[in-house]
Amino acid sequence: MAIGAIVAVAMNTIAGEKMQGKEKIDAVVITGGEPTMQKDLLKFIQKIKKMGYLIKLDTNGSNPEMLHSIMKLVDYVAMDIKAPLEKYNEVTHSVISPEKIKRSIRVIIIQT
Repeated sequence: MAIGAIVAVAMNTIAGEKMQGKEKIDAVVITGGEPTMQKDLLKFIQKIKKMGYLIKLDTNGSNPEMLHSIMKLVDYVAMDIKAPLEKYNEVTHSVISPEKIKRSIRVIIIQT
């Protein structure tokens, strides 16, 4: 199933619960893979907010630009810093720029 299809299913499920008046859902957690890599994340969050839900975002901090664009819409951000920045790529076996991690930390600190 494609990411877009998963998002459509999630939105239909969320909307269905809301329309049926069920009090089961009061918040939505957006988590990975890495959600900030999804180009339609801002639109997705806006739709969820219009439905009246609280939003928590789980991120690894690899996309500070997207994080900055959505910070005013989310209610809670959890950022997983997996290693000291000077050893980040070695420990995580990734190519994520430690500079991007630093920028994401700044975005979260400044916006909270």
